[in-house]
Amino acid sequence: MCHKWGRLSAIVLTAMVWLEASSVAKAELSQAKQVARLHQQIETERSQVRVLRERLLKDNIAMYPAPWRRRPYPANPAAPAIEVTDLETWWDSYGGGLAPTFRFHLHNKGSKPINNLDLTCTYFLASGSKFGSNGDGLVPNVIQIIAPGQWITILFGANRYAGESVVKPLTVQAEIDLNTDENWHRLIRITIPPKPQRLPSDAAFK
Repeated sequence: MCHKWGRLSAIVLTAMVWLEASSVAKAELSQAKQVARLHQQIETERSQVRVLRERLLKDNIAMYPAPWRRRPYPANPAAPAIEVTDLETWWDSYGGGLAPTFRFHLHNKGSKPINNLDLTCTYFLASGSKFGSNGDGLVPNVIQIIAPGQWITILFGANRYAGESVVKPLTVQAEIDLNTDENWHRLIRITIPPKPQRLPSDAAFK
């Protein structure tokens, strides 16, 4: 009799262990299904975001197909005689990625000091869509004035950039707008390639 009860107890214990293991296995399977479902949902949402960004980009290109948005400003006889030379471009660290950066020499060739000078820059992809922008007051922020005959180095890049960073450098076009209190404007158009470049003369900006 005791032998039969022992066998019965062993069977019951085995059944309990099997049921517990089965419950654990079912719980793990349920969790795995939930994780897979969440991954699938994330991928679906990512795909929807990509489609939306592509649609917005196409709409933007359709609205603004030209790579250059502004027209060159007409010559102003009273404008300061500013010379821009020695352009250097490269891509610098920005927000975990890279951003377009440029530097050049600005020379006051006129007979009057430049008391105020602002610079704004807008970047465009080859498709014509806006890629980013930056801007700041150069004078008197950098220096108080640019005296006649004086030249200064202008560096513009990731520290002022407002746009999308990239993992690998690409070719972008930039419109650099220099303006002063005398309502003088000069629009400079440059290309920033993936690799660093240096252009030595003012003619390269035209």
